[in-house]
Amino acid sequence: MGEILAALFIPLAALGLLVWGIHRWFRRYEPQGVAVESEIELEAVAPVIGTYHGDEIHEWVRYRGVRYDFAFIASAKYRLQLKRDELFLPPGVVYRKV
Repeated sequence: MGEILAALFIPLAALGLLVWGIHRWFRRYEPQGVAVESEIELEAVAPVIGTYHGDEIHEWVRYRGVRYDFAFIASAKYRLQLKRDELFLPPGVVYRKV
């Protein structure tokens, strides 16, 4: 009985590792978010809804024809791990694509 389970488990485990590896490989090619250096690069901004470290937080911003709504505040390091539909504006304001 043990040999039968091993004969089934080992190929399934190998297949699972192979699928996981392929998934990890192709995730490298997913487009990352956008890190903008200043508000000057933005095409349009909505009314101000607050401030963070002296910089304005807008309800939404438009960058290269795409609208991003305010999502949250993050540390400056967050710009290195942006998700696909996010826009980072220093000092740490993150917007998410609508």
